[in-house]
Amino acid sequence: MEKRYFFGEICLLALGVMLFFAAGCEDNAVPDTLNEADPVGALTITPSSASIGLDETYAVFTARGGTPPYSWTISDTSLGSIPQTDASTITYTRSGTTLGANTITVIDRNSWAATAVINQTTNSPSGS
Repeated sequence: MEKRYFFGEICLLALGVMLFFAAGCEDNAVPDTLNEADPVGALTITPSSASIGLDETYAVFTARGGTPPYSWTISDTSLGSIPQTDASTITYTRSGTTLGANTITVIDRNSWAATAVINQTTNSPSGS
């Protein structure tokens, strides 16, 4: 028995082949950042740590890499503050003579984060 293909069956076959090949294509409109490195480069804070003695009042930190805009947070506002939280460079200001360690965190537009630690001591970093 001879089988004849009709126009409709050929169109369905062609559509199936097109869908098979199209299934491997990706839409690049929305980046997939889950479990991938930040495509612009690693987000870091410079310096990664600082010591502030009683004779000092502030330390400057800069976000590098990642994707701006940046957002900064601080772990313990009783130890210090960051007046501007949306810039690439911020100034941490010590609150009084309170001693301890504080952590600042910067988060970029893709939700990647980096941290730096500030040690508030009684001595200046040089030991003088």
